[in-house]
Amino acid sequence: MLLFGNKFYLIFISLWIFGLYCIFTSFHSTPNNNKVFEDRIEYLQNEVDSLRQKLAQLQSGNNINDQVKVGNENVQCQTLENEMKRLKRALRSKNGGDGTTSSREEPSMEYEKLRRKIEMQARELTYFTTDQLNKISGKLTDDDKQKWDNVILRFADQSRVLLASIRNITEVDGYQLWREREHASLSKLMQARLNSLQSPIKPCENVKRVTCNINKGCGYGCEIHHAMHCFHIAYAIGRPLILFSDGWRYNSGGFDQIFLPPSQNCTTSSA
Repeated sequence: MLLFGNKFYLIFISLWIFGLYCIFTSFHSTPNNNKVFEDRIEYLQNEVDSLRQKLAQLQSGNNINDQVKVGNENVQCQTLENEMKRLKRALRSKNGGDGTTSSREEPSMEYEKLRRKIEMQARELTYFTTDQLNKISGKLTDDDKQKWDNVILRFADQSRVLLASIRNITEVDGYQLWREREHASLSKLMQARLNSLQSPIKPCENVKRVTCNINKGCGYGCEIHHAMHCFHIAYAIGRPLILFSDGWRYNSGGFDQIFLPPSQNCTTSSA
């Protein structure tokens, strides 16, 4: 009987110690995990601050190489900021401190289509209603017009609030991490295809090409707008684009004198 009592006592003590261990680890696992998140966020913040200082120094110079570096540093800075935002959201969601829904795998196709359709229709309704209100305003007397303009301003404020609320759905529905992963994956896919098209393995003379010569005298924004149409066509039919830009109004030296050329081996000399 005494032996049985000793065994029971040992089993009880073992279970009690095991229970204390489980409770202790459960209370301390979250802070340790949080510390990893916080350390990573602090590191990213320091990196972003350092990049911003470099950008400020580079932007003060007029060297073309410095301007190229500015573009690269901007991309890197944006990437770090996006990762920092993602970690902050994940940390808030993990701690349950912001009232957001916990991260989910991915939304249904119907949900994403409906969310985008609601945002698009709300924006289109804003444009249409604003246009109609402005038309009515032009037919009113000066006294009525002043009152009507206040209505238009009020409607504009409410429309902006509505559109912001619709966009904020993505912050609380639990799918934002999935969207960011999909955006990053799509960006890599597009960049890889662009690089493959613009820098073919074969000699440029042996592949079909698209040449773009914008013979329209307009400013930088206008010329880039037309150049993007050429890029769309080249991308759609799977050919490298050769852009003729000498004599552009905003810079007589053309696109390649300010920016990196669209291709490393398919240049105007290959056209």
